[in-house]
Amino acid sequence: QKQVAMGDDMGDVFDKVITHALSDDVVNDIEEFARSNCDAFNVTEDGIHAEQKLEYMELYQKMQSLFESKLAAFVETCGVTMEQFESLCEKVINAPDDDEAMAEKKMSLSFLTMVTDYETFVQMMSECKKEKDEGMALP
Repeated sequence: QKQVAMGDDMGDVFDKVITHALSDDVVNDIEEFARSNCDAFNVTEDGIHAEQKLEYMELYQKMQSLFESKLAAFVETCGVTMEQFESLCEKVINAPDDDEAMAEKKMSLSFLTMVTDYETFVQMMSECKKEKDEGMALP
């Protein structure tokens, strides 16, 4: 199999963007969004959301937009466009499984995509709502 090369500079950009996306600043923004918007989620006693509402998807899209705009702004400070970063992500995704140099990048990228998954979002919002209802959420 042909190894997919990623230049050192682009590899550094990828690493910087992933590190930023998983940083406390970004995580805190996501948590603040969750605390501010979790009241829309109906959570049963066992912590499961009662039903999927259209409002959930609207809030998910709003959070996605917030996350993507912050990510895009940081990407541009690294001297690349969002399209170039997306191309880097494609190279990581399509790298052969035996490419050890890309294995860590693949793991970081899979965590990042998990953060932006709809079901994960609903679970996070439901947990935030439950914690808020129990008085455990941060002020």
